[in-house]
Amino acid sequence: MLKIGYNAYPSINYQYISKQSTTIIQLMRFTRILFAIVIFSAFLTQSAFAQDSVVLNNILTKTKRLAEEQPVEKVYLHFDKPYYAVADTMWFKAYVTTEQNLPSPWSKIVYVEVYSSQDSLMQTQRLALKNSVANGNIALNMQNYKQGNYYVRAYTLWMLNFSDAYFFTKTIPIGEAIDKQVITNISFNTEPSDKGLKTTAKIQFRDMSKKALANKTVNWRV
Repeated sequence: MLKIGYNAYPSINYQYISKQSTTIIQLMRFTRILFAIVIFSAFLTQSAFAQDSVVLNNILTKTKRLAEEQPVEKVYLHFDKPYYAVADTMWFKAYVTTEQNLPSPWSKIVYVEVYSSQDSLMQTQRLALKNSVANGNIALNMQNYKQGNYYVRAYTLWMLNFSDAYFFTKTIPIGEAIDKQVITNISFNTEPSDKGLKTTAKIQFRDMSKKALANKTVNWRV
């Protein structure tokens, strides 16, 4: 039996429930706002990525078009030896390539220049290219060349439209003539053998009139 005035059910704290409900509602609102922010951020990221892709594609397209409309050429000279003496002949082969190191289909002429250490132009050659390759030689005569360092520069007319960074330049040391009364021309040929690389030297002697000297005794020391 229940006593009069006793409540069999526990009392309900409506104020506490109201606070809890408010907290839950606020949390739900915050979750919705956070979810909306995440979705919006993802949309912005995707849009930015798409814009970056468009910009990158535009750059690549313009770069390709520029390379096609204004191609870049490079020149390389391969010499028969690294140094020479006065009265020698400088033999070389010229290669003209694209920026991708492929044979250039554009220029048909390559220019080769020799300068002294004081930047004085000594000699210029104009060589015709065949399949982007040309052979040339420069006679280092006693009248114009003395012992010292010279440098060779090579380029095409098309390369004059751009920076000279692609010009070929190389310093060539030139020593004193072996005999000032004799013109000496030395050429080297290197080929593989069973014991490694074999280098053969071919020496030609001529007098000041460039007539070959024959039947003469020659002493040679390396």
